[in-house]
Amino acid sequence: MANAPDRRQQLRDLNLRATAGESVFPVLPKTDSSLKKNTGFVKRIRTINSENAANVLSDVRTLSLEKYLSEIAVAYCEALLSVARNDDILPFLEVGLALHQRFGPAFVAPVLSSLVNFLGAKGSAEPLPRHKFVLKFVFSMHLVGLCTTLGDCSVEELSDSAAKLCKNHGQSPIILPLLKSMMAFELRRGHTLSVVASFVRYFKDVLVSPSQALLPENVHAQLLQLLTQYTAEIVKVLVQLRKDTALRKERLRKASIRTGKLLEDLQQDVDDAVELEAVFDSCATVLCEVADVVYPENKETGDLHEDQASASEENVLSVKQEWWDDAADRDFHQVIPSGEEVAAAVDPKSIANLRLNRLTEGECVVKFLTLLENAVSEQDILVCSVLVQKYVPYNKATRNKLLKFFSFESKKMDNVNIYARFLKINETFLAEVIECLTSALDQGFRSQIHHGRINFRTISFFVELVKFKLIPKHVVFHKIRRLTLDLAGTNNATILLIFYQDCGKFLLFEPEYLETTKDMLDLLQLRSKSASLSPDEKHVIRNMFSIVDSYVNPKNKEPVKEIVATPIQDFISQIIKILATPQYYHHAKNLYQQIDFINDVEAQEALFNVFQKPEALNLDNYELLARLLCSSGKKRKFLVARVVSALIEQVYRGLESCDYRNNSARTSQVKLLASFYNEKVIDFRIIVDLLFRIVCFGHPNNLPVPNSTCEVDKSTDYFRISMCCSILKRLNFGFVKNSQHFSGSVKSLEGFLMFLQYYSFCKMQPLPRDVKMLLDDVYTKFEETSFNDLDLANNFLDAATLLQAFTQRCSESTSSRAKASEAESANPQIDQSELASSDLESEISEAESEDSTDEDSDEETVNMDDLVVDSHSESDDGDSEDSESDSDQYESEMDEEDEEQQRMKQRMEALKVAEETKLISAMDKSIQELRQDASGSTKPTRSLRMPAPSSFATRNGNSSPTPLGMKLNFLSKSNKLREVNMPSNKQLEERILKEQQERRANQEKILSLVDQMN
Repeated sequence: MANAPDRRQQLRDLNLRATAGESVFPVLPKTDSSLKKNTGFVKRIRTINSENAANVLSDVRTLSLEKYLSEIAVAYCEALLSVARNDDILPFLEVGLALHQRFGPAFVAPVLSSLVNFLGAKGSAEPLPRHKFVLKFVFSMHLVGLCTTLGDCSVEELSDSAAKLCKNHGQSPIILPLLKSMMAFELRRGHTLSVVASFVRYFKDVLVSPSQALLPENVHAQLLQLLTQYTAEIVKVLVQLRKDTALRKERLRKASIRTGKLLEDLQQDVDDAVELEAVFDSCATVLCEVADVVYPENKETGDLHEDQASASEENVLSVKQEWWDDAADRDFHQVIPSGEEVAAAVDPKSIANLRLNRLTEGECVVKFLTLLENAVSEQDILVCSVLVQKYVPYNKATRNKLLKFFSFESKKMDNVNIYARFLKINETFLAEVIECLTSALDQGFRSQIHHGRINFRTISFFVELVKFKLIPKHVVFHKIRRLTLDLAGTNNATILLIFYQDCGKFLLFEPEYLETTKDMLDLLQLRSKSASLSPDEKHVIRNMFSIVDSYVNPKNKEPVKEIVATPIQDFISQIIKILATPQYYHHAKNLYQQIDFINDVEAQEALFNVFQKPEALNLDNYELLARLLCSSGKKRKFLVARVVSALIEQVYRGLESCDYRNNSARTSQVKLLASFYNEKVIDFRIIVDLLFRIVCFGHPNNLPVPNSTCEVDKSTDYFRISMCCSILKRLNFGFVKNSQHFSGSVKSLEGFLMFLQYYSFCKMQPLPRDVKMLLDDVYTKFEETSFNDLDLANNFLDAATLLQAFTQRCSESTSSRAKASEAESANPQIDQSELASSDLESEISEAESEDSTDEDSDEETVNMDDLVVDSHSESDDGDSEDSESDSDQYESEMDEEDEEQQRMKQRMEALKVAEETKLISAMDKSIQELRQDASGSTKPTRSLRMPAPSSFATRNGNSSPTPLGMKLNFLSKSNKLREVNMPSNKQLEERILKEQQERRANQEKILSLVDQMN
């Protein structure tokens, strides 16, 4: 096309010379009239192009053609109407000009009439590309002088519409009436808009920089004026179309959010509007450039609130660097490798080692699903991606197994992000699986909303898929809207809190989600004022807005500094998080034991930091991690003590703060502690003390009662029950049964279950269905282990009665021990200091005896004493050389006192039994009186006696019990110095008096409760 203007000028000059009588296209004096050659010419003219145009022109000079002129004109027109390439305009033009110079109007008139008739018939059935070509060809004929007006047509051959057009504009330049007729046809529907735009684009050089030799100035002015008027009208239509499209999109958005699905009729309206707007937009760009009309910038983005969106986007630009938690999190969700990159990143040897060629198709699928279930890293999912795309048979059965795996079989919560990334990498290949999985998760969400249950895995998986943009927007916001509209009396507020906590930044900072998220937050703000919401639900909503506000309006927030892990920190993290799996545990253990934790403080801190975030560890590997932690022998036992102590402290802090946002982390903490017990890292006494602390913390005198006003444990808050059930469901009850802590005492497993049942009836009834199921699972697990049925209650009074019966049985079983203890108490040679020392030594000896029976001689059990770690005990191994130098002296002293320690142990046991008997007796009497009063008997004439809360949980709700008496250094059999709190006789008496005061206060509270029940 670069030489088109020059060639048109040459053709126009030749035509003017021919019109002046000059022979510019000489014909042979004697032309060939052969029938075969003349009819062959008629056939060749139907296929004119740049390659055969020279041969056709040669035939025009040598053949007679007069007898076949009408057939030639028809064939020429048919050929013009069958092509659409711009490159064919000049070849046709040259052939037409040659025939015009030879035969004059006899050839041009019928051809022009046929072309005008075609342009006048602008029905929707005609393909637009033909109109584009014909209009450009007619104007090209006009430029070279082949035709100038409609008067050059053969009037007899014109259609009615073309004849009318010729009558009204017969003497006007031919292009003006034809172009005007084309522009006016269904302008707002844009039916011929692309024809006009194609015409303007092709003749841009003529229209912008006119050549008077081709186009007279007056014709150019008229043409440009017509084009300017038309462009201005097109711009108006375009602006209106943008508004209409935005309205239709808004209507579709609201309807899809309301229904959770795309309505086909509304979607079709939007698609049609978008398509028409795109046509007007692309054509208006071309027209405005040539006609010198201002192109309207597209300020609309398909949303009626774009102005507000732009302002909001400006506000959040400053915090976009905090869009993701860190660069690794951002790349994990946004940097998705292509198929070639996936294949290049996987070592072929790793695929070959799987030996898939030796497996059947079914075995190959099972192998793939196993690898996918155990995937914990980026490399793992890349291997799985290669397998599913190249090696695993991908059929209907495989798709169903994948869907079943993601929806039901895999119960893990800590690797849903891995599964989501796997699906994103294979988004195209697994499109059907993703669609079905989205539908399954959608149904799961509907079930949760309808039944008021919480399935954390469904929520977490759904959120991760949202962050990878695998869930359609209307489905995402349909869930948020349904949760927001139904907050009262359900768990929807908690579900919504999890959603905004895990996905809030994504929804607020992604432009396509921003405005709808703002609408959802406005709706939430409106619903939060409802009088039907409970205080807890309003508290959750306040937390939710605090989270959202921290994302959008960070006040004086310093930019997050990227923390670069040191080599030793990264090494320890890799061992614990990645290598500590059933397949590679021995490798992890060997590497772990090579680390010098005793002398390397940085390694110690790195280890503690990893274990202080159990929510970031693989839940299925908790037992392996516990085994790994204590696999280094006694010299590094302080590591275990410090890790366990830190975890328990985290649980206590969680009880104090009672922050819903940390519920998932709090559950992981207690599950890890339960795994520590299963691996014999800690003693059951630590677990049972922790359980009692969880249910009693914050209550007056550490005793829960119905209608409690405890701020951190309200009667409508059931999370503590869930925490206790999480521990109990993970505990190995068989280990507890083999120990002396399964039943028979208040601080046994059975004793806590009876108290947990009592605690559950202190809550508002009925219990949520998921909490009730958790309790039933724990009770069933106990019954299956003990082979006896557990006494279960139907109401609070039944629970109190059953607790009374249990304490009575404990009293009877300990009566004989009490008598023996009283006999031993007459020994005047044992003072209180000896008793305390003996008891401490007995606990240590018991823990060490359990260690000696463990299968792994390097793994040790930590009892409660090991958790009281001060500066001396933590640095004990660091000062091992000094300790070893004095070890002989300590051992000799211990040998001399062995016999006395045995007597002290018996004396302490006697005192414990006596105190427990006294507490059990008080509990029995108090519950009996409570039961009688609630059943309608008269008020008691004497004060109601209840046991001190210390019999169920730690006395001090904020910290460990405060040591009383003087402090002595005690050397254990394992050559370790311990600081021992030794109560004097006076202090013991003060402690008993203090407990009696607490009992009296508790009695008054229970009497008040009984009065209310009466």
